[in-house]
Amino acid sequence: MSEQEKILIEILVGPQGEIRSCEGCSGGGCCGTADYSSTTKMVAEVLQEHFGELVEVRYIDVEQTGLTDYPKVPNVLSVGYRYPITLINGKPRLAGGVSLDQIRNLVEKAIKGPQD
Repeated sequence: MSEQEKILIEILVGPQGEIRSCEGCSGGGCCGTADYSSTTKMVAEVLQEHFGELVEVRYIDVEQTGLTDYPKVPNVLSVGYRYPITLINGKPRLAGGVSLDQIRNLVEKAIKGPQD
């Protein structure tokens, strides 16, 4: 087995626009008021406890950084998905909220690699 490459999880936050409902939100409050910086830190702690150095988690505020490094994100937004957007190894995988369980499942799949 070759050495596993680090899995990069990036949680991108940006302008939310008008919040109309909290449908699907498991955070207990309206998604527009979520503190995604703190959520990202919690996700990082849990994932690093579980996966160790195999994962790196980053919080990205696109209002400060822009989307130059994330060319796929405008397409995701253009079809109606909302921030936050979670990228795993550069691929948009989740949008509209942060789900530790879903991120953990996607990391486990990335560690196992493609199934033939």
